[in-house]
Amino acid sequence: LRFQENVMQTGLFLILGLGVFLIVRDTTQLEVVQKLFQ
Repeated sequence: LRFQENVMQTGLFLILGLGVFLIVRDTTQLEVVQKLFQ
């Protein structure tokens, strides 16, 4: 049970980290695109 909880927490952190990474990547790409169109 304790092992499963640790695995779930690790997976949750990985998903959160991946989500944040994707959001940051998308925002930086949007900024680059906006600079190109200006």
